[in-house]
Order: sequence, then C-alpha cells, then structure tokens
Amino acid sequence: MASRAQPTFDLPATSGGEGLRGRAWSQRPRTGRAACGPKQLSARFASRKPVVAGPQAAGSIGGALQWPRNDRFLSAGSTGVDPKRASTSPNWAPDSGLSTVDLPHIRLCPSNIDFREPRAVNAQHFDAFKQYIDSGRRTEAARSIADFVDSFADLEEKIAWTRDYLATEGAGHLVRHELYEQVVFPPLLDGLSRSESWSLWGLARTAQNLYRSDKLWRQVNYMNAQGFLDRLLVQCPGDEKARKALLAALIDGMRYAIHEWPSGILYTHNGATLDECADILQDVAKARELDREQMHSTFLADFERKVGDYMARLQPAR
Repeated sequence: MASRAQPTFDLPATSGGEGLRGRAWSQRPRTGRAACGPKQLSARFASRKPVVAGPQAAGSIGGALQWPRNDRFLSAGSTGVDPKRASTSPNWAPDSGLSTVDLPHIRLCPSNIDFREPRAVNAQHFDAFKQYIDSGRRTEAARSIADFVDSFADLEEKIAWTRDYLATEGAGHLVRHELYEQVVFPPLLDGLSRSESWSLWGLARTAQNLYRSDKLWRQVNYMNAQGFLDRLLVQCPGDEKARKALLAALIDGMRYAIHEWPSGILYTHNGATLDECADILQDVAKARELDREQMHSTFLADFERKVGDYMARLQPAR
C-alpha cells in the first residue's frame, strides 16, 4: 500500500522540551519536530475544519493539513493546563501528561508532524513589491502588494508589522494607498481609540495619506498632523521628538499661510478671516513656547507682523 503523506499542522516549531517560541512577524515560517514520548501531544480544532492542501482521496490524506491561526489552540487533556495559555506562552512545552492527537478521523504521533506557522505575514511579497516599483513594473508591483495585504491573518499581525514599518521606512512620504487603507490605517485607528502614543505619532507622520482619502480622514474627525502632535505632546510632555515635530508642523503651516504675501494670509485654500487670524496668532504663541532653542524667533516675529498688517486690512473702515 502506498505510504500516506504526513499532514502538516500550523503550530510553532518545538524542539524536545524547549517548548513554543515566540517569533517576530518578519521571520519566515520555521519547521521542526516535536518529541513523541510515552504519551503523545494533543491538538484539536476550535471551530473550523482543517484545510487540506493538495490531492486527497476518501479515507486518506494526500496533502498538507493546515488550520487558520485564529482557530488554533492546544488541548492540555488531563493535565489541567489552560489551552489558551498553552497555545501562546513561549515557555510552555509538551509533557508526558498529554494524550493523543485528536483530529477528525486522524490519529498521529507528533514525531511525524511537521509544525509550521499558518499564513505567516509574507515579507517576500513586500520586498518584491519594492523591487518592482524601483524597476517600473507596475502590474507586478500591484500583484505583489495585493498578495502581501492578503497574507495578514488578523489585526494583531497588522499592528506588529505597522509599528515596525513606521519605525523604519514608512513615514515622511505617501504610503501606497491599498497598503495604507488595509494594513497601516486599521492599527492606527485602533490605537487612536485608546490614545496610544505610537498611534498618534504614526497618524501624524502619515497625515498626507489621510488628506487624500476622505473616507479615512473622516474616521479620525478630520484631525490634521498638528492635531495629532498636539494630543501626543499633552500625553507625553517630555517627548523631545514630538516637541520638535509639532514645532516643525507649525512653522510649515505659517510658511504656507504667507506664500502669497503681500496678497494676503491664507487659511486652508482661502484668505483668512479675522477669527481665523486669531487662531493663527495662537499658533504663533505656541510655536514660541516650543522653540526653546529660538531657532525660529526672527521668522515668527516677521510672520506675526504680517498677520497684524493683514488683519488691519480686514478691519471695517471707521
């Protein structure tokens, strides 16, 4: 009788008694084998059936078994170990108290099981996307970024990848729209709901993506980069990076406001009203407070004078 292919289960690699090890999102899936002692490891499915990859026939397994990450847990059998803790703790290891593998119509020794992470975030797709962009191959780039976006299993994976991405390369320029909308923005929005500082910082640094999508910008109540940094500095008053970023944002806004001078002072795309000029002068006062090194003192004085002259033009004639 032809030998049956061994099923592949989506579990982190184990080695003897070393137990499950945590992995960074960017690591490629590893393989390993669990020791099969006098008693055997028990694994089962939570809600969905395993997905059989490859050819299969009734009563036999002709391909690799996989089950979705969100549905995975280990059963501790008679040992009393909490299944949720057993599936997540990096220090937990199979012991002799665990029973047999318990799968629908399948009973196997874990020494014959290839343990692998399911649907791990595929960084190779993102690397390929960047290479295709650099070489001008737009069709292949679009396909690679779509595959990369689809490789995320849940919000937790998106949070881990987004935090790393923003810390290394994902700020200071526009993020590709589908990547931002489907991967980067959901973790930022989730963090904003709890006023997490990393989320405020990330939203400030990717504000240009928000401005280009009313659908996304509306979800943060149309707050701009300055607003996110303001909120961040209130939470973290000693954050020097946030202080300097907010100061830079204020100065940039003032430079924009006078780029048509002496025609007037701009507020968004139109000439500022008297009330809007009052708001602008509040920003001047805030910028002076933030400018501890007084690097912008000359500019701020000149800008304040121009705003005053413009306001005088708007005053009704007496």
